[in-house]
This record gives sequence, structure tokens and C-alpha cells, in this order.
Amino acid sequence: PDSPFTKGPGEVGGPVTLGGRRVESGDIVLGDRDGVVVVPFDRIDATIARLGSIHAAEAALDREVEEGLTVPQAILDLLASEAVRRV
Repeated sequence: PDSPFTKGPGEVGGPVTLGGRRVESGDIVLGDRDGVVVVPFDRIDATIARLGSIHAAEAALDREVEEGLTVPQAILDLLASEAVRRV
């Protein structure tokens, strides 16, 4: 409110960087208590198309956690694989 620049310098609709991530006009930025996601404008339709399968996968993992899962099998498999190098 007390800026000496009432007519600039500035730009509306230009790109910004948030948390090291470039955000452009038209992108979707969505945040909740678990974090923030940026969906580039040109990937919005593809992202929406995948939301059902993402929700189903998250619901399945939630059920497994409720049943006592502490570490997902995929993580255990990864840790046992040659992809992990212990130092």
C-alpha cells in the first residue's frame, strides 16, 4: 500500500518461481496440509484424466495402512534390489 511505484515496475500474468518450481499464467497451483502441486496448463486435461486412478491407488494404500501396513511392499522390493547402494 505504501509503495512508491503506483504505476510500476511490475508485470501481471508473467512467470514466477515458487519453491524452485516455475509457475506460468494458466497453470493450476493447489495446496493442502500435505504439500503443493503445480499442474502446467498444457497438462491439465491429462492430469484430470488420471485423477480417478490416483484416487483409487491412494484409497487402496489408506486401507492397507489401516490394516497394519508400515512399509509398502514396493519400497521393500526397492530396498532389496540392486537399485539401492548402501554407503
